[in-house]
Amino acid sequence: MISPAEVLLANEAATTFQESFYEKFDKQRHTIEKMYLENAECNWNGNQYTGKGSIKTFVESLPVSTTTISSLDAQPIVENAYNCNGILISIVGIIKFSNSKEHEFSHVFTLNKANNGNIYKIRFECFRFINESIGD
Repeated sequence: MISPAEVLLANEAATTFQESFYEKFDKQRHTIEKMYLENAECNWNGNQYTGKGSIKTFVESLPVSTTTISSLDAQPIVENAYNCNGILISIVGIIKFSNSKEHEFSHVFTLNKANNGNIYKIRFECFRFINESIGD
């Protein structure tokens, strides 16, 4: 069973993570691959990218963006259930790319501990625009 203290720690780590992630995503994309595990996976509006190099190449191909977070939730992942010690993060916000309108989005991350448990890195992420037709 997960304690309230573990949930609080997961939310504190998630808050720090999302601040760092979206700062890199919006302003320092050339450094974003440091946030991923080597074998990370990314699903971006139905398009799959595997490996941190592939993800970095994709992210760097996107237009300049500005991101605003509306909601963040995090839960610790039970180690004996999924054989990892991590955090599940769910984020809702608005993103504005330089060449398009604002988009409401949902972004879910699974973070795993890395570097002997000292930091969290992205194992999996799923990004989706909300309330939009495919092809928008």
